[in-house]
Amino acid sequence: MQMVSPSLGGGSTSNCQSCGALNQFGHRFCAGCGTPLTGGASAPPPGPASPPITVQLGGSTPVEPIAPADPERPDYLRALIWPFQRPDWIERMWWLPLVHFVPVFNFIIMRGWRLDVVRRVSRNEPQPIPDLRDFGRFFADGLILWAMTGLYFLPQIFLLALFGFKPIEVGLTVLFWLFQTFTGDAVSFGALLADLGLAALVSVILPIVYWLATYPLYRVAMVRYAATGKVGVFFDVFTNLRIAGANFAAVMTLYIFEFLATMAFGMLSSALLSTVFGAVAVPLVLFPALYWTTAYLFGVFGLHVNATATK
Repeated sequence: MQMVSPSLGGGSTSNCQSCGALNQFGHRFCAGCGTPLTGGASAPPPGPASPPITVQLGGSTPVEPIAPADPERPDYLRALIWPFQRPDWIERMWWLPLVHFVPVFNFIIMRGWRLDVVRRVSRNEPQPIPDLRDFGRFFADGLILWAMTGLYFLPQIFLLALFGFKPIEVGLTVLFWLFQTFTGDAVSFGALLADLGLAALVSVILPIVYWLATYPLYRVAMVRYAATGKVGVFFDVFTNLRIAGANFAAVMTLYIFEFLATMAFGMLSSALLSTVFGAVAVPLVLFPALYWTTAYLFGVFGLHVNATATK
């Protein structure tokens, strides 16, 4: 059968004269470098309609195309089930669970695969699921993303080295104090703080504050890298800061959901791994599910950034 999707753009795209990134007409700023686009506020004169994009899937019954993502209203349920709306999801995703069984390598590949999904969703492409033939690009992009993550965390590591890194010690002390509050034997909160000491508290609070401050910049840079393929966007702090500020509500909503999703998948995985069913379900379902869920939402965020650039 055939699946017919409407033409994406119909010729209504242009390349940024500064960085060469592809932008939809109507955007006032480049999605890649933030440079104002000449004549971006007006679309080109209408031309003849482009023929629909046709994807051969075998058979003869037509399939309705999946509606494009709405940048203003992220669909969290759809983020979880979107791959299964594709009739070719098994063909394109069968290998994802197998990657889980290769330590270290799995996190590199999955981050690269997720970036490709972000690229496709942020462009509302008719085929959002990457092909296994792009495996080499997944690996290269995954390495780049991990390297950039490390660079973003270097200042935090330096600060923690000054104060000492004691998150486990502090966490256990706080948990024991919480337990004692139920038995009535706990010391006062002030006494707890005095017992922990400033250095220990900083070692726990600093990572949280630092990540809250840098998350918007990193997530914007990641979306721009997906759109342009240029590593330099991670160092373009002022443009990333401007875009993050213009989309502050969207990026913080994304942060909260990503945090909650990661915690939920993590706790569920820990609970299931102690069972025979869980030992199979975690690598086959939960590990890939976290990546395809966040990939879809990161892509919708990219759509939101592009949409707000036209206002």
